[in-house]
Amino acid sequence: PVRSAEPGSASCKRRPPCTDKDYFYTHTACDARGETQLMFKWAEPKICSEELPQAAQLPPSGVKSRCPPCNPGFAKGNGTLCQPCPYGTYSNGSGCLSCPAGTEPVLGLEYKWWNVLPPNMETTVLSGINFEYKGMAGWEVAGDYIYTAAGASDNDFMILTLVVPGFSPPSPVLEDAESKEVARITFVFETICSVSCELYFMVGVNSRTNTPVETWTGPKGKQSYTYVVEKNATMSFTWAFQRTPYHEAGRRYTSDVAKLYSVNVTNVLGGVASFCRRCAPEPAGSCAPCPPGNAVDRGSGACHPCPAGTYLRGHPSDGTPACHPCGPGTRSNQLRSLCYSDCSFSLPLPGRLLRYDFSGLAAGAAFASGPGFTAKGLKYFHLFSLSLCGHQGRKMASCADNVTDARRPAGRGDPARVVTSYVCQSVLVPPDVMGYKTAVSSQPVSLADRLLGVTTGSTLDGVTSSPEHFPPGHPDLPDVIFFYRSNDVTQPCSGGRATAIRLRCDPLRPGTGTLAVP
Repeated sequence: PVRSAEPGSASCKRRPPCTDKDYFYTHTACDARGETQLMFKWAEPKICSEELPQAAQLPPSGVKSRCPPCNPGFAKGNGTLCQPCPYGTYSNGSGCLSCPAGTEPVLGLEYKWWNVLPPNMETTVLSGINFEYKGMAGWEVAGDYIYTAAGASDNDFMILTLVVPGFSPPSPVLEDAESKEVARITFVFETICSVSCELYFMVGVNSRTNTPVETWTGPKGKQSYTYVVEKNATMSFTWAFQRTPYHEAGRRYTSDVAKLYSVNVTNVLGGVASFCRRCAPEPAGSCAPCPPGNAVDRGSGACHPCPAGTYLRGHPSDGTPACHPCGPGTRSNQLRSLCYSDCSFSLPLPGRLLRYDFSGLAAGAAFASGPGFTAKGLKYFHLFSLSLCGHQGRKMASCADNVTDARRPAGRGDPARVVTSYVCQSVLVPPDVMGYKTAVSSQPVSLADRLLGVTTGSTLDGVTSSPEHFPPGHPDLPDVIFFYRSNDVTQPCSGGRATAIRLRCDPLRPGTGTLAVP
């Protein structure tokens, strides 16, 4: 037929000539010779006509090339399919090898070759108009990456989902550990866009609704992103790409794509291994994780407790954790899982020794910035909560998101989402502004998950507290500075946030002191 109509249309329109934006490419599975074929396909639904003058034709398919190797932890069996290596072995993709004595496999999932869609991944297309699933593939494999295919419309959401049944962390997550990390997912991606495309990364827990974690708008060069999993449950990780939020007839932006080059998930239950790590041998020949606060001696393989003044650093999924010294002005907790301040600090000066007591800051404190106003005149504050020392390093400051609670009657609604840290920040809207019974707190973020050290210097471990941001202090009493880093990774802070808290002693102003932002 020379005419066609979209669903719900009141009339038929003449079919346009096909262009290079109406087809896409993919690769076939490996054949018995270890070869794959490049295939070109028309994007569905096919509305264009290749029979019209100047219409683009589908490029010839069938060009063969060698198949990429299997993904790490997999190897080819008797046939051409890549099979997972059994437990106790590891692989770089070429063959399964047994872990040497005194080591154990580090389980996870790593996908960096895309010849077929992995069995625990699925793809679909979600309509950007009526939000119905279209039963078609939104992402296509392309050898060394997987990319977004052409949708029915440019405002469709191209969906790719990875499901992980659970995790098997090598040691229990400690209550007072600096990180509650159960696992992590790291992926390398790229977006090529001529308009305002968006790539969403979402996380779902136990088959519940996906929660957006990060969004990238516009073209983004090849980069890596890491999300830390803090709950052992069935998790789904979803990438959704939309070329444009505006619906127009036809396809104009098919060449705008998102690409995933690699996906790496650690500590996957029933996962595979690409390397082995040292562990403490048991009489039966198997391995056992070291007790909390113990590290494996690389020579003997025996577990040794970290000495005082050190802590166990390095997640087991990255290899073998080791003991590292605490930063200045800090001490290790009993479990050697972190370093903390015991609320005391000594400063030797010529002819005297100053001793500081910060125990008043152990119980926690909160203060707000000056008021800010939105474009519509809505007043808000930045609320900071901090707990700098004591408690064996446990994080006692908390910030909440109670937006859902504030809108519902007392006693009803979901519990507020709470962020616990050494220093955290939230946006606070007073109750009189919104007309609720309580103040509305939202967007809680952690600013300090790890104490780097306590010192009078302005720089520590790459974090700088510039003196010019503060009023001049006493020339003979230097400021004492607490330096922190946060685990939260954002687009502008790819290495995580850093926080510095300056404490200033003024003998002429006795009392409880004041808290202020620069």
